[in-house]
Amino acid sequence: MSKADDASSLRTRLTGEEMKYISLFEGMTAATALDCVLEKEGEAVIFILAPGENAKLRAAQGATVRKLMQMLRRRVVAIEYSQDPAQFIRNSFHPARLLDVKLLERGDGKKTVTVTAAAEDKGRAIGRGGRVAQRTRFLAKRYFQIEDIRIL
Repeated sequence: MSKADDASSLRTRLTGEEMKYISLFEGMTAATALDCVLEKEGEAVIFILAPGENAKLRAAQGATVRKLMQMLRRRVVAIEYSQDPAQFIRNSFHPARLLDVKLLERGDGKKTVTVTAAAEDKGRAIGRGGRVAQRTRFLAKRYFQIEDIRIL
């Protein structure tokens, strides 16, 4: 599947500010961003990367991303997109180690996910103030219509 196919499958509308951030991000990192989400209160800018693009960020050893954070005065979070909801959720919780991700579809059509994190990584999966868990819930609903994610 091409990156254009991945981008069209996300079906999101971008604001002018989000398009500006994507342009800056792609220009600085050479990684392809499919989407950009601005967290409330200026906390972070979340970039959804095309599959395989995360390696470009690791190659720079984070120096480019740190420079971008200084320019934007926000945290920068990069999550690699996957059409497989379980893999996307794993990517969103990275670097926390997840032992299991189970997608359940109830009789009424609502989807939920149960994530089992390694005991030593449960705090990392939840994040300070629940940020990582909230972000993952928001993104899972945005892309896969998943109603809730429970972390065990």
